[in-house]
Amino acid sequence: MTRLDFDPDLDRLGDALRASAAIDLTREEHAKHRRVTALRGVPAGVLVVAAAAAGVVVFAQPPSGESAWAKETLQRAAAVVIPPGSANTILHVTATETLSPLAQRVAATTVSTLSEQARIQQGSPWGERAIVQVPGGPVLEENSTGQIYNQTTNSVYPAPQLPSGTPHYTLTATGTGTGSYHLSVTLPRGGVSTQTLDASTAHALQDGTDVVQWSVGWDASTQTQIVGPVVVPSTQEAQQLQAQQPDPVSSSFAAELHGLLDSGHARVTKTTTSDGQPAIEISSVNPQSGPRVNYYVDPHTYAPIELDTFGYDSPDDVTRLHFTTYETLPLAGNEQLLLVTIPPTAQDDHTHADYWNAAGLPKPF
Repeated sequence: MTRLDFDPDLDRLGDALRASAAIDLTREEHAKHRRVTALRGVPAGVLVVAAAAAGVVVFAQPPSGESAWAKETLQRAAAVVIPPGSANTILHVTATETLSPLAQRVAATTVSTLSEQARIQQGSPWGERAIVQVPGGPVLEENSTGQIYNQTTNSVYPAPQLPSGTPHYTLTATGTGTGSYHLSVTLPRGGVSTQTLDASTAHALQDGTDVVQWSVGWDASTQTQIVGPVVVPSTQEAQQLQAQQPDPVSSSFAAELHGLLDSGHARVTKTTTSDGQPAIEISSVNPQSGPRVNYYVDPHTYAPIELDTFGYDSPDDVTRLHFTTYETLPLAGNEQLLLVTIPPTAQDDHTHADYWNAAGLPKPF
């Protein structure tokens, strides 16, 4: 989604797709992009809303040495993911996501299955609307502002507000020859936040490649909302990286999926079935720097059927996305599909836990 929450454990789909797409970014922390930039100094288990630059995906060249049929399959599958001339369209996706028991443990979630629907504008200003439901749970609706509407309870979870301005910080070396630095920031409500940075990140701050911005996060272990600083690429750096993006009309999810097919890190492996449907299996291949991905498409239409993302450490750590709809709609006349309509009777729910529990669902869009 275009929303700005981040958790490395809940965000493995984007990580895996970007790893398979052979992302070419300037430093290791940038490899954590999905729809937001990776956040320095954020511990695992903490969801974060931050004033961060948009993620950038840089694709490699299409694979060579493949059969003509395999090459055509990759090209046609990529064309379905992002059709030519899609700048003024809406990508409409519905899917069921299933997490294996190990994937649940890695993601620190009790959710094993959820249904998802997303309508994503292809092109500026990148409007988006998503609807998510865990079986037996409320229906949650969200747009690109980060606000969440609970249809079931007719309540609104306002997005957390960032402090105004930018953090004032000091950066000091921890000691001669250590190669690390302390970043210290005075917090809005008093107290000082101190975190340790490596030399490359400190130098990026010094030369303006990175900047320090405010973040608002949720610590699941203590069930508290926290405010603190975070290191992200500067606007200028993000713009420079964006200039390398070969397909700026696509949404992040579609771009990542397209990148897998067009990266040189995907191969047509076999014809098979997926949930009883005839399918072509496309897999990410080594060498690569991330989890394996299996993607299944219809052998006649090349439309997505299923996307399986495997964890870094075990094949039992798998998140499976089964598509029921993947279509492109014209933007003209369908602008209302991007809008979340909130009844005037809806009540604001300012309970922090309610917002973060809804925002933290392991949804891929």
